[in-house]
Amino acid sequence: MLPRLRVALHHLVFAAMLCISAGSATAQDSTRAYIQVEAQPTLAMAQQRVRAYAGALPDVSGWALPSGWYAIVLGPYSRTDAAIYLDQLMAEAQAPNDSYIVDGSQFRQQFWPIGLGVASTPLPIPMNSGRPVNVPPPGPAPVTPQPINPQPAPAAQAETVEQALAAEGALSNGDKRLLQSAMRDAGVYGGAIDGLFGRGTRDAMAAWQAQNGYSPLTGVLTTDQRAALMAQYNAVLDDLGIERTVYDMAGIEIDLPTAVVNFQEVTPPFARWQSDDGAYAVLLISQPGDRARLASLAATLQSLPFVPAGADVQVSATGLSITGASGDSRIRIEAGLHDGAIKGYGLIWPAADPAFDRLFARMQQSFRAIPGVLAAPAAAAQADTALTAGLSLDPPRLVQAGIYIDAQGLVLTAAAPLAQCSRIALNGDTPARITQTAGEMALLQPELRIAPAAVARFATPQDGAAITGAGYPYGHTLAQASTTSGQITALDGLTGTADHLRLTMQATAGDIGGPLLDAGGDVVGMLLPQTAGLPQTVQIAASSGAIARLINAPAPLAVISAPIAPEAVSTRARLITAQISCW
Repeated sequence: MLPRLRVALHHLVFAAMLCISAGSATAQDSTRAYIQVEAQPTLAMAQQRVRAYAGALPDVSGWALPSGWYAIVLGPYSRTDAAIYLDQLMAEAQAPNDSYIVDGSQFRQQFWPIGLGVASTPLPIPMNSGRPVNVPPPGPAPVTPQPINPQPAPAAQAETVEQALAAEGALSNGDKRLLQSAMRDAGVYGGAIDGLFGRGTRDAMAAWQAQNGYSPLTGVLTTDQRAALMAQYNAVLDDLGIERTVYDMAGIEIDLPTAVVNFQEVTPPFARWQSDDGAYAVLLISQPGDRARLASLAATLQSLPFVPAGADVQVSATGLSITGASGDSRIRIEAGLHDGAIKGYGLIWPAADPAFDRLFARMQQSFRAIPGVLAAPAAAAQADTALTAGLSLDPPRLVQAGIYIDAQGLVLTAAAPLAQCSRIALNGDTPARITQTAGEMALLQPELRIAPAAVARFATPQDGAAITGAGYPYGHTLAQASTTSGQITALDGLTGTADHLRLTMQATAGDIGGPLLDAGGDVVGMLLPQTAGLPQTVQIAASSGAIARLINAPAPLAVISAPIAPEAVSTRARLITAQISCW
């Protein structure tokens, strides 16, 4: 979590604590203390991160906060032990440097571990030669995945109604919602999936008991009955041959449907399991990386053929999630940061198969990051291609230029070439969408915020003035824009309209949409696609006046900025030029 976000969250939590009554039923004993290592704004991200911590550290739990965020904590310990353990974790780089101690009074619903409550007394801090006792030491990595089968748990003892209610009370809200979903699937419940066991839920439990021959009909499921209900609910998974697979080469442990998919190949950062007909597939993701590479991975995944246009993409500083459907297929991908690596998993499945959601939930619950990574750290020259090595990626349909027009990364470009594109990215890895079109121009909004080094200033074009254009004549081969020079030869285009400029300059398809700067470094126009029949040295551009009307900017300056050095104009042109790729 970013330090400023952590500070903001700390202040938010502190303010919430002031509003909590001393007699709140959820307040924890003041003698207990927790180490808060992270918080996430969504439950999905929090579940992903808490599993990562639980795979490496003991005493991990997750709690909803009054602010709507979800905290990941270690403990409870005594306050003295918590302070000692926090120092130890930071010294060994096993917890973020901005982790801090909380008393738990702000905790609401526990979302991890499922079905377990908080310890009634402070726990001893885990010590073992400076290493938490349950962290496995690194070991040699085999080159092939090895399946292992967990042993079944012993059968629970029969319970009285009072014991069943007590056991039920220890369930999390998520577990209770899952039970309601299972009863809905069994056809005995039609109420809301809210985790609240009122009259409707109790009647459904009694109906399920009657449906399955249990007596008496108490309306309270025992532990055995809940297990039987969930076994019915998960029966759709029985034929999938789910096995716990430890793939040390990728540093991932996860449950996989081995009766449906077979191990195919490794093409870093991916390991792929797939059915013979290709309709069913599992993807494991393992790649050295940081926050920047995580955002790049999100963009790369969206360019893959099996990720449909319009997929729901969520990216934070520590994780990503992609959900989508296209035709007969559904897809879901999750990945996050784990000790200097990006690790995750994806499921591609026929949309009509009801096993999809339950299988993905099984993968979520079983996923654990362990030592190992698919690809060694890439050399600087290879860093940009490491994420796509070995994959059949669709090359961009086209690459053109755009103009940054505000500090949030809004981009102006030519509309016509983008008409046939279903996916658009800025600077190679930032997803973007068209938010507005007007004639020959379009505005692109990045899905992730971009902070451009400079934004365009606009000025009135002058007939006969020298201009500098910027674009990407070499496609995506070069990350930085290239510049070229030219001259304004008319202020009325080919049809006499003042919205167009006529230019003399050389240009390519990669220059379309790029800025045209005057000698003062101000934008006087935007290059449009080549008009058929014109010589290659004659170009048409949208004038700054037309641009200003589209973006509701003040009218271009009547007074031209003082000339600056040509090198400074070229530098400014490159800084305000965005690279646009589309598929």
